[in-house]
Amino acid sequence: KSIVFLFGLLFFLLSAGFVQAVLPLESRVASKAAEVQKRIETRQTDIQNRVELKREQVATRAGEVRKKLVEHRKVLIRKYFARMMLRFRAAITRMGRIADRIERRLGIMEERGIDVADLQNDLASARDDLSVAEGLLEGLEDKVEEALASEDPKSAFESVRQTVQEIRDMLKDIHQQLVAIVQAMKPLALETADEATESA
Repeated sequence: KSIVFLFGLLFFLLSAGFVQAVLPLESRVASKAAEVQKRIETRQTDIQNRVELKREQVATRAGEVRKKLVEHRKVLIRKYFARMMLRFRAAITRMGRIADRIERRLGIMEERGIDVADLQNDLASARDDLSVAEGLLEGLEDKVEEALASEDPKSAFESVRQTVQEIRDMLKDIHQQLVAIVQAMKPLALETADEATESA
């Protein structure tokens, strides 16, 4: 019986519970600390992965929003230039009609024997400038599309801005030329009217 007792005692001592109880406290604390450290590292890795995923989502969303804004700006710029082109074309058409009316009046004055050669030359010069402005206007549409398609639209629009300035200044000059012709016609028409009343 004592041998069985000794074997039982030996078996009990060798069991896991007793071995764990016998192991020093430091090794148990170290293994627990290692488990906790491993869980912390796993959790940090998960958090970092989630943060990176969120950053990527935000970056792609920001890129999409930026792309939509760029497209929206292009649409607004096209609309703006379309309105401006419409106004320029209307001004050119209006000045063309005024030039036609001036030409008819100069023809009538010439039939009456008034010397209008200088005024006709001025009118021809104004019509030439009107043709140049019309040509610049046609080239402006292509420049706008090129500027919108370029990588650096800000610098590309500088040439568009200069062309618009040229057309605007040219239209102002043409208008001033037409006004000057009309003002020069008035005294000539009055002289003719005075001569007609005196001879009658």
